[in-house]
Amino acid sequence: MTLLMNKIDALYIRVSTEQQVVRGESIETQKSRLLQYAKDKDLNPKIYEDPGYSACDTNRPAFRRLIADIKAGKVASVTITKLDRMSRNLQDAIDLIYNIFEEQNVSLHALDQQLDTASPTGRLMINLLATVAQWEREMTSERVSIDMRHRAQKGKWCGGPVPYGYASYSSLVRQFQENGLSKEDAFKKASAICQEEGMLYPHPENAVTVKKMFDRYLETKSQRAVTHWLNNEGYKTPRGTTWASSSVSRILRNPVYVGKMIWGKRVSSKTKKKLKKRPEEEWLKVDGIHASIIDEGTFKRTQAILKSQAREPIRHASESFLSGLLRCGKCGGKMHNYEYVRDDHSWAYYRCTNHTHKGNTVCEGNSVDRNKIEKAVIDKLHEAHKGQELVEIQRAADVFNKKVKRQDGPLKEEKEQLKKENEKALQSKRVLIAKLSNETIGDGDFKLAVKELDDTFKKNTGRIQAIDDQLSDLGIQEVSFDTVYSNLNDFPRRWKHLDFQGRKALLWSLLKSVKYTDPDTDVDVEIFLFKKKLSANSTVTCMRTDMDSWQRLKENWPEM
Repeated sequence: MTLLMNKIDALYIRVSTEQQVVRGESIETQKSRLLQYAKDKDLNPKIYEDPGYSACDTNRPAFRRLIADIKAGKVASVTITKLDRMSRNLQDAIDLIYNIFEEQNVSLHALDQQLDTASPTGRLMINLLATVAQWEREMTSERVSIDMRHRAQKGKWCGGPVPYGYASYSSLVRQFQENGLSKEDAFKKASAICQEEGMLYPHPENAVTVKKMFDRYLETKSQRAVTHWLNNEGYKTPRGTTWASSSVSRILRNPVYVGKMIWGKRVSSKTKKKLKKRPEEEWLKVDGIHASIIDEGTFKRTQAILKSQAREPIRHASESFLSGLLRCGKCGGKMHNYEYVRDDHSWAYYRCTNHTHKGNTVCEGNSVDRNKIEKAVIDKLHEAHKGQELVEIQRAADVFNKKVKRQDGPLKEEKEQLKKENEKALQSKRVLIAKLSNETIGDGDFKLAVKELDDTFKKNTGRIQAIDDQLSDLGIQEVSFDTVYSNLNDFPRRWKHLDFQGRKALLWSLLKSVKYTDPDTDVDVEIFLFKKKLSANSTVTCMRTDMDSWQRLKENWPEM
């Protein structure tokens, strides 16, 4: 290839692990072959070398430089020994060729493959490779689907989350280890319950709870009553949280508890790559080989009651300002709008959803008249724009910013130093790999040195994550005072001329949350001062307008 406008002909070299260095095509071997090819073709070569990097992604220093040079129009061609030097994922490699190489008129050559995109034959090969890659993906997907369907037809569990009340071998091993058992004891105890991996077995404790849930529902005919009973008795979900009515509903409707297995409820969309629901008549329903927890009669009676209680939800637009903002002062849960209409009268109020859906154990209950609470909040915002309060908010914001900068400076410096040490460790590792390739270091010394570097990198990475968490907890962000100030200062005039949607948008631009406890407690109105919410353990996250706001700010910032 002749020299074109002084553009370079890139020679890209990569080797990933020390095993590849020893057993595969080493850096020096690739370099020698590529340089000889460049000499034979009269190229203008420049080497881009990534020793010690995997091709699982493009996050490699030399490769990033190569792509940058291609986009800058500096490269005429790229030559590699094999396509997997550039990417192990065939589709990713093809995407690079089509979206970057062709766009910049850069040809690609592979010494060990019939690949030369400068020729019609080479471009045909790329198209064939793309077709093969697509075919392989679809064949793999189809094989997996066929295997899963075959497994389901035999009544076997096809994986996924283990239904509550059942256990698999691996889930029990994990549970027992989390409870403090040694790995060996966890294996032994799990084997006594689950004799075969990949099968469902009744959980020794949770299966009893499932039976009680069905019995309780048949007795009360109320999913909510079952939920309240579970929480009152101290039962927890698999995640260790309190129960909700939706979780109870899924269990009561699941035929797995009578020994059935359903497969194929959803299918992957080939165009949008998302799961979509299949019609029920296309589901595969078979008798499972796992033991049932609930008998057929109990399950049928349960389904009959559920069906008789089912009704289409009545949905209508509700003009409530605070749904999603209003919080229960007793449990911290959300309070949502509820409306009742009887004859010619209607009632609208906010009610704690934790109490409604989870019971007295989670929250003893809390409700408030919708019109009264909304009027209280709007009145507070009308008052907040008056007098000296806005000036005091500005002063508080300035103090906060100064305090944050004093605290985050040393952390950021430490983080940068650790990142430099990690980059140095990676560079040292690449040097060691090159030495191993050139046989200037022994295998034993190499492994020992690499282990020390890996330990340093791991330790530094952990500390960097801890610093990031600290910075996040500090809430490192500028105070968005201008917007708050403008909206508060102009609140009465804007409120007067806005429709419902406009008023709601204005409230949501100002309010972080509203907390209501009971009629004898002041309503806490939290106004946004920051672009993003600060963490829960931050000293001050908001401006409360109920009373003595400036005094609170001075207490939280003693240096003022």
